[in-house]
Amino acid sequence: MERPLRKAEYTIHIEVPPNPFWASVGLSIEPLPIGSGVQYESRVSLGYLNQSFQNAVMEGVLYGCEQGLYGWKVTDCKICFEYGLYYSPVSTPADFRLLSPIVLEQALKKAGTELLEPYLHFEIYAPQEYLSRAYHDAPRYCADIVSTQIKNDEVILKGEIPARCIQEYRNDLTYFTNGQGVCLTELKGYQPAIGKFICQPRRPNSRIDKVRHMFHKLA
Repeated sequence: MERPLRKAEYTIHIEVPPNPFWASVGLSIEPLPIGSGVQYESRVSLGYLNQSFQNAVMEGVLYGCEQGLYGWKVTDCKICFEYGLYYSPVSTPADFRLLSPIVLEQALKKAGTELLEPYLHFEIYAPQEYLSRAYHDAPRYCADIVSTQIKNDEVILKGEIPARCIQEYRNDLTYFTNGQGVCLTELKGYQPAIGKFICQPRRPNSRIDKVRHMFHKLA
């Protein structure tokens, strides 16, 4: 998942190229603590922009949140609809729905994003002689062992590890304990990713991709 790094705003105005839609949309975005999810707020009066247009902006924003700058879901941020303009009778809700994800993408570019990855809490039950090996292998798999307990001839290790590393860590556990080790996991939450960002291919959308590319050229 992706999270904005800083607060940013962006507005695309009606009749200002390359905007082909009969709508103006201005959005602000700001980061929230990890685990907060997405919060959306409209600061545009319903007395000016009616509910159908307001709903269209929110739908477009939520659609845009499905893929951020690196193609991952956008989370842990507050997005505000700050400004809207329409021309009666030519503007339709579709204009606002199609323009909003493009505005959101431009705001995200100004804000920058960090990639978050899932982390797991693990408990390992293994023969006592595996203890030194577990500590030796932990850095290789970005694992952090936070507690160790020995009962009889068994060692119990508890810690955290990125979800992408758990399978190889488990494979080593099985190999070095001759199948006697057990590793239990549960999702702990999300943390900033370590290492190179991995991009996910963006799904095509014939209605807005051409306009997106036009705005890319302006950047």
